Amino acid sequence: MNYLREINAFVDWLETNPLDAITQALWFHLMIINYKCNFQGWFAVANLTLRAKLGVDKKTLSNTVIF
Repeated sequence: MNYLREINAFVDWLETNPLDAITQALWFHLMIINYKCNFQGWFAVANLTLRAKLGVDKKTLSNTVIF
């Protein structure tokens, strides 16, 4: 996977497929975490970690949907 190509493609996709700021931030944090895992097919991250990175509560994270 090409990290920069994926980010550029996501930003281009957002031009015609708007997402709220929390969902966008979640996507970027998941990309960064996956990058640090050397782009493994599957990786795990605790909800508590994502909540801390996003600055949201449990309910907000649960309601955030990634396409």
